[in-house]
Amino acid sequence: IQGRCIVRQRFMVRQRFMVRQRNSYRVLVGVAAVIGLALAGCGRDEGGSQETPGITDTTTKIGISVPLSGPVSDAGTAQLGGAKAYYEAVNAAGGVKMRDGKTRKIELVSYDDGYEPGRSVQNFRRLVEQDGALAVVGGLGTAQNAAVLPVAKELSVPQAYVASGAGLFSANPTENPWTIGWQPTYEAEGEALA
Repeated sequence: IQGRCIVRQRFMVRQRFMVRQRNSYRVLVGVAAVIGLALAGCGRDEGGSQETPGITDTTTKIGISVPLSGPVSDAGTAQLGGAKAYYEAVNAAGGVKMRDGKTRKIELVSYDDGYEPGRSVQNFRRLVEQDGALAVVGGLGTAQNAAVLPVAKELSVPQAYVASGAGLFSANPTENPWTIGWQPTYEAEGEALA
């Protein structure tokens, strides 16, 4: 009986830690998203007088490519649903006040990548080159985002809040300045659980 109590105590401590950590990440992601969008007001405007792609006087266009079909469509559907809910809440609160002093609503454009790296790359290019997205946010999967990483660097477009625990997305910001992960690395998760 004493052994069960110790195991239960450890389990409860771990559960409380994970809930606190998960809530901290939600707050961090929300704050970081708003700060990132506000700072993105300088965007990719290198000419000084041209408009920044993805930003109009009233909106900021953000893209997302997630698996809505295929083996992990449930996770992709949840990822997209979470993004939509968050951006709708931001819009309902008035939008995002950006560096130029204007407040803009977020317009989310989404595509299905079927959890295939090639489709993720095609979707990233489509979101940037055809739809004019300022950034592509919340892509799901390691292989998919690894395939997109060099394209984000080539096009100088933010690939933000990558949903993968691979260290590749946060280990070398100097080499990959346009890509940022958001969840803990697999190594950090392992250490926390151990």
